[in-house]
Amino acid sequence: EVKSSLFTTKLEELKKLSNLMSQTNTVFLGDSEKHTTTIDKKWTYYINNLGFRNIHPREIKEDAIGIFGCSNIFGVGVEDHLICSTLLQKEFPKKTILNFGVMGASTTHIAKLFLIATQLFKIKTAFFSLPAPHRILMINDDQYYNLHPGTNSPIGKDGLEKRRNQYYQSVSEKTCLMNYLDMVDHIILTGKAFDVDVYFSSYDPIVNSVLIKNYNYNYMTTPMPTNNNAADNRHPCYLCHKNYAITMKERLLNV
Repeated sequence: EVKSSLFTTKLEELKKLSNLMSQTNTVFLGDSEKHTTTIDKKWTYYINNLGFRNIHPREIKEDAIGIFGCSNIFGVGVEDHLICSTLLQKEFPKKTILNFGVMGASTTHIAKLFLIATQLFKIKTAFFSLPAPHRILMINDDQYYNLHPGTNSPIGKDGLEKRRNQYYQSVSEKTCLMNYLDMVDHIILTGKAFDVDVYFSSYDPIVNSVLIKNYNYNYMTTPMPTNNNAADNRHPCYLCHKNYAITMKERLLNV
């Protein structure tokens, strides 16, 4: 009973960090497993009751593979069968691939999510596509949410620079990057504690450069390519997901 109670508590914590609580322009409607979005109307994303894309907890097998990140990993603007987690699942049909992409997630958010997920699911390998450092995790009453200035600005270079300039007015870039690396260390330590192999990179070139300088090559992967060619004209298209799936496949085969 105690174990069941702890499991239920962890599930509730997981939901607070999921897409059900995501503070973005995407709005999920209703309580069913099919949720619509305000970004594109061509299809509906499959979101399970925990708030993640294409996750089926009852079917999780031993040595599952988790993919963590923000909206790029979630696959905004890309159909279910074309996102990186689905493509990787086709390559490893006997394993369970879990997409833990959360729209608007910061690295702190992702680190917290990873810590909880490793306690709930039988994850053996975890891939991280880390966001830019301008995103910070804020607390509002009893739930966590992300706040990053300029949410509605373009996702391209100009948009990212605008957000950085707004954020760094109150926090120095050096301090921001130090906190960022603290969260990466947190991810690595969590992986060691729960015997999970972790691999990471960032779509942000500045962050990826810092990661390369500070961490062993064995932790690194090639970043997911980015463009604005998904259906919402803001996120990476299916070709970027395909390339990232190939990157993960090659890393898994070479372990």
